[in-house]
Amino acid sequence: MLNFRVQDMTCGHCIRAITAAVQSVDADAVLQIDLTTHAVRIESANASAESFRESIVTAGYTPELATATPMAGAESCTSASRKCCCG
Repeated sequence: MLNFRVQDMTCGHCIRAITAAVQSVDADAVLQIDLTTHAVRIESANASAESFRESIVTAGYTPELATATPMAGAESCTSASRKCCCG
C-alpha cells in the first residue's frame, strides 16, 4: 500500500485528474482518495511508488510519499467550504 499526501488536491476535478494519472501507470490499481486529509492511497502489485509519484506530478500536483495516511472517506469540496482549483 502506497500513501501520498497531495496538499494541492482540492476538488472533484483534482480527484479525476489524479485517478487518471494513477490508472495510466496501473489500470488495475486500487485507489482511495480523501480530500479532507489530502490523502491518496494506492494498492498496486505492478508499479513503484516513484512511477505513481511521477504520474501525479505530470498531472500537475505535488505528491509527497507518506508512511501512513488516515482515510476518513472520500469527499468533494465546494467553493463555499474551501478554495478549489476550478472555482
